[in-house]
Amino acid sequence: METAVDDELIQRNPCRIKGAGKEKAAERRIATVAQADALADAIGIRRRLMVYLGAYGPIRPGELADRIAELPEETEAVAYCRGACCVLACDAVRLCTRAAAGRSG
Repeated sequence: METAVDDELIQRNPCRIKGAGKEKAAERRIATVAQADALADAIGIRRRLMVYLGAYGPIRPGELADRIAELPEETEAVAYCRGACCVLACDAVRLCTRAAAGRSG
């Protein structure tokens, strides 16, 4: 289309959108430790691990919700995280981000 504009076949490129190449996303606020603790207390024991891994861990919310939903109802779990992976000590369920899963082969 730019060639057509250069050759004066059209006056302007209809495919060009003014400002489309600039990203202007507002910076997202990060929850404080006190806010994460308050949410974990308010959400209840069943989802507490999900709040803490979501706040401090490398796992996406959707992946995390799927894994937590797989745990038996009264399971006590401890999560060990290193880099892009977390392991739940209750049954050694491995939680990895998609990027890390692709690299670890």
